[in-house]
Amino acid sequence: MFLEGNRGLLALARMLFVIAASFFIAVLACMHLKLEIFLTVLFGFGVFAIIFGRAMPFKEFFYFVLFIFPLLPFQLGYYFGPFAPVLHIHRVFIVLLIICWLAQSKTIAESFRCFPFKGLFFLLFMLMTIASLFSLEMFYSLFKVGVFILEYFLFCVLVFDVVKDKTAVMKICKLVSISMFIVAIIGIIEYFTGKNIYFFVKPYHEKVAYAIQHQVRLEGSIRIKGSFDHAISFGVALALSSVAAIFSYKMECRPSWKGFYLLMIFVMWFAVFLTQARSAIILMFIIGTPMVVKDLPKKFIFFGLVFLGGLIVANADKKMFHDFIVLLQSSFDPFSDVSNDMLNSTKARIELLKNMLPILQNNMFLGYGRIDFGVRSIDNFWLLFALQYGIISVLVLFVIMIKAIKMGYVCFKRMKVFEYKYLCGYLALAFVGIIFVWAVLGLESYFYLFWVYLAILFRIHTVFIGVGPYGEN
Repeated sequence: MFLEGNRGLLALARMLFVIAASFFIAVLACMHLKLEIFLTVLFGFGVFAIIFGRAMPFKEFFYFVLFIFPLLPFQLGYYFGPFAPVLHIHRVFIVLLIICWLAQSKTIAESFRCFPFKGLFFLLFMLMTIASLFSLEMFYSLFKVGVFILEYFLFCVLVFDVVKDKTAVMKICKLVSISMFIVAIIGIIEYFTGKNIYFFVKPYHEKVAYAIQHQVRLEGSIRIKGSFDHAISFGVALALSSVAAIFSYKMECRPSWKGFYLLMIFVMWFAVFLTQARSAIILMFIIGTPMVVKDLPKKFIFFGLVFLGGLIVANADKKMFHDFIVLLQSSFDPFSDVSNDMLNSTKARIELLKNMLPILQNNMFLGYGRIDFGVRSIDNFWLLFALQYGIISVLVLFVIMIKAIKMGYVCFKRMKVFEYKYLCGYLALAFVGIIFVWAVLGLESYFYLFWVYLAILFRIHTVFIGVGPYGEN
């Protein structure tokens, strides 16, 4: 009875321990010690022991990981060397979460049985494996296929297993909203002060350090990045998180909390502009336009625009107004010459595509596996995936995306539960935007949100087909 009555305090104590351990590792990393790998593994085994001691229930641990995930610095990790895995803090948490799930969940087999598109995913993994077997870096390529299955597919099935009722959906959306709202505030502070509290963490690789150092655009303006590895990833994560915030806003009945979620949405959207990421801005417009046009009261639109306009005018000396106009124009017209930086970025992406296409044509169907293509970065996930695993793998992944969009549209058209009907619609819009984002961005630090949303949509559609709390039955 004592344990039952104090379960909340015990859970809080365990979470504070994990936060303290994570912060301890980060501080040691910034001191340029060579113990990152040892301490990270030691920390992992410590949490592993907690999990198998049943001191931390799986769902409790899942919600905690989901909340803390964007708050941890994405540059914190250990680099083993070329063509070797990177042991970063997010990977440790994902692996421990999956171990916890396999050890404690009793509905794994049922979740796999009900999981949609299993045949397409199996075909995708088979194609990726075949491409890796013929790669010059076979073992590393096979390892990356395993990472893709573990960190993305199994994580998606894990979330699918968690989301069995409306309460779980609401809790996930609230946690995603609040954690990204905190990081958005950190990013806004970064813009006005030029200080990022995550910069004290030493990047695990020189490419990550280069990306962090080159966060300047529009004649010296700061591109905020928060805890992420790049400003563009941060902007895309903020835009995607606004889906969860919009749903939380629509589900909330208490006026004070409803206003708080509305504030979250505006802060996230404002932070998206400060990232100066054109793909994120377009994604934000794709997701946000239906809400602004249909769902928000006119007075909130008015006061929001007044607030934003006043902020822009008040900071005209920092070129915010000029940057705002330039970003809008260059986002929807990437060949506009209003900004040399933006135009050069567009030209660089086109030049990269021209240089990489002949390489792709030489091995179009199998790809090259995970090898070094001789460029600093490939800012096109579709192109990168084709180079690594072949054009057929890209087509399979594209079919999965199209079928997911269709699934969201079907749920939107047929469901009678108002809030979940529009959640499916917003998820479908988010996936449409991601198809575009992947054409101009090769980074993956925001991917966890995509797989969380995909799992939620899969579960809603699965339950909707039968009898459950989401659909017309």
